[in-house]
Amino acid sequence: MSHPPDGVDVDRAVALLDDAAAHLAFVRIRRHIPHGDPLDGIVLGVSPEWTVIADLYDATFDGYIAFRTADLRSIEVRLPPDPLAIRALKVAGEWPPAAPVRPALGSLAEVLGMAAVNGPILDVQTEYATPDEAYLGRLLRLDDTELVLLQIGSDGDWDPEPGTFDVAEVTRVGFGSRYAQTLYAVGGEPPE
Repeated sequence: MSHPPDGVDVDRAVALLDDAAAHLAFVRIRRHIPHGDPLDGIVLGVSPEWTVIADLYDATFDGYIAFRTADLRSIEVRLPPDPLAIRALKVAGEWPPAAPVRPALGSLAEVLGMAAVNGPILDVQTEYATPDEAYLGRLLRLDDTELVLLQIGSDGDWDPEPGTFDVAEVTRVGFGSRYAQTLYAVGGEPPE
């Protein structure tokens, strides 16, 4: 089972993230996840449990990423922000970034509910247990211990059987990315 590292000052993490959100600052977030990728974007919502950012990739927004706030190791505010990124985002009509519909970050259940409202495909990651894997699909069921996901493969085909994940292992949830939208466009609705 994975837990956030001991000694993380969640109140300080929330304060730093809140400040970045208030200023629409470009940030690079590093987490205590071994070999975890840094997250680049704009902080849009913060709670002591979860944080959501607009994912910034190549001067465009590419969906949203929610991560466990207690996993925060450092936040680097990028000041001044990249002028090309700001101009590109304005041209694309993406500045300022829109917050996800129904931003709720008090629990994994709230994060998954928010993600499901904002896109049909979720990107669930259990980075401590499986650091190089992302599980994309449709949420079928969630209880106190298990998350059940009908997965869609990189070929756009739905798996015949759902996958089950330990709720305590979930470290990150993505939604609304171009890749997830492409998978859904190719795969369509999952079979009954």
